[in-house]
Amino acid sequence: MTIIFSSRVLLLSAGTGSLRLAAVALDPLTEAITVRIARPTTLSPLAWLESGQMTVDLIVHVDETEYRCSGTVSGGIRSTEESRGGASEISEYVLTYYLPSGYFGVPSEGQKRLGQTRRSVYTCTVDCVLVRGTIASVITVEAEERVAPTISFHSSVGFDTASGIIEISGDGVVSFSHTATGSNRAAFLSMGSEAASGAPGTHTFSYGGSAGTSIWTAIGPFTSQRYSATRVMDANLGSGAQTVTGTMVGATGITTQGMGCVTLTGVDQTTPVGTPAFHEAASGTTPSATVGTVGSDDLVVDMLFGFDSASVNPSPGANQTEVVGQQSGSAFFNNSYQAGVNGGVMSWTKSLNYEFMLGAVAFKPSAVTLPGDEGALWCMVKTE
Repeated sequence: MTIIFSSRVLLLSAGTGSLRLAAVALDPLTEAITVRIARPTTLSPLAWLESGQMTVDLIVHVDETEYRCSGTVSGGIRSTEESRGGASEISEYVLTYYLPSGYFGVPSEGQKRLGQTRRSVYTCTVDCVLVRGTIASVITVEAEERVAPTISFHSSVGFDTASGIIEISGDGVVSFSHTATGSNRAAFLSMGSEAASGAPGTHTFSYGGSAGTSIWTAIGPFTSQRYSATRVMDANLGSGAQTVTGTMVGATGITTQGMGCVTLTGVDQTTPVGTPAFHEAASGTTPSATVGTVGSDDLVVDMLFGFDSASVNPSPGANQTEVVGQQSGSAFFNNSYQAGVNGGVMSWTKSLNYEFMLGAVAFKPSAVTLPGDEGALWCMVKTE
């Protein structure tokens, strides 16, 4: 973990309505960037009442392309849900952006982090803009570096890239940039949220301004309200950097919101997915969902949202490749995929007996004619 911006005073009012942390160079192997802003607590009330609201924008520049992650947060004291060892006050607003990584159209060169594709500029800037009221706090920004993993393929449907976001104690509206490459693209958009009070609310999604097709929505059997939803984008999925947005509507006391975007190539544009499988429970350490009727050329993608002990990320099951692994405190949000030849059982292992939501679906291949290879089924294969 690298500190990009050490603790700085954050003061926003009618006279000073914004704060910009100037652009700083990033390590090419940066995987995720986290913004931390101190929240009011009983012991440290700060001058940040519930009436004080701001937007937080984390902006990454890669040459001429801008990647943006955004959240909205209000002040006041906010607490976690009571069932996991008793309620506790949330001391930070946390916004983490898991940057896109993938092949970027050149599978033979292996997977790369976003910064490894740049020619010159790779920087991060953070903007805090006042919406209403006044805010007094402290802000810190961190970066986590990690070499991109080796990805194996044995499927006509190929993994392209993945990115995501997790937000703690925000106001329910998040967005981030994602880049898709390749042909016959599709996107798997998934979100999980917790609202400690009020109605569970509903989710809305968009990718480049389009809503896509809903696969499932679910409200968990929990003492406080959990919500999970997923959408698939296929036909006319935009290339290049696109804005992915997720909004939780109608809920109050939102404590956690996680969202992931996984894009794939070689997907049938008429019937992109089969029938999804879903598993939710108020307790458990081994979430598992089995997708039926999985072809050998399919690619199965899943999402897992829930809670565990702090700083312990769930482990994916056999033959699964984790591509989004977001964790903050006891909350986690994960995406993984599995080649169709491995059967479609998507499972995870957690350390503690807390609640979860797990859903999975198989993406179906499209037959594509390649130059000099008429009638071939498009395929990216790594010999193993």
